[in-house]
Amino acid sequence: MTTPLLRFAGADPDLIAASYVEVVEVDGVPVVSLVWLQKLKHPPRDRALKVVAMKDMLRCADIGDGVTAAAVESQNVSYTGKSNAARAQDMIYLAQVAGQLQMCMDTDSLFVPLPAEWKGSMKGKWIHQRRIWLRLGYEFEKKGGQDPYPVPLSYKELCPASNKGDWKDINDSIGLALYAYDRWVREVRKKR
Repeated sequence: MTTPLLRFAGADPDLIAASYVEVVEVDGVPVVSLVWLQKLKHPPRDRALKVVAMKDMLRCADIGDGVTAAAVESQNVSYTGKSNAARAQDMIYLAQVAGQLQMCMDTDSLFVPLPAEWKGSMKGKWIHQRRIWLRLGYEFEKKGGQDPYPVPLSYKELCPASNKGDWKDINDSIGLALYAYDRWVREVRKKR
């Protein structure tokens, strides 16, 4: 009897690009198996139209079918008093894209964590995303200016359609897939 392949998905919603990643369990260790990236080729200037275009694109995507567990990043709005803080309406738009991604997931174990729940309270992308690649055992390089992020040296093999700049978002999808994996192991497997 063959053991079924355990697949764990992560998706990071965005208004211009959507990334989706699956990790599989190999000998009790998660391994990246699929990286899917889709970008709006001609994003409209209007944010509401971007949401419509992104939701249409995701509706046609063949992702999330039969995964063991999945995580899609949730959104929250907090008033910081800073002028560069996210607008509430933008967060609503982002939540709509997140909802469309959730609809793609065919699983009984769907997690929708807030950013602080799955990556902690670290500032910037470098520390958390670096830990992801160290855990997975991949070699990577540091990219980005003031807010650096890791790019695996094998990024073209993992996702041929990507460029190095795409990995600041793809890394988050990988982190979300690992979050789904860890939660499933902790909450489902341990009960068996």
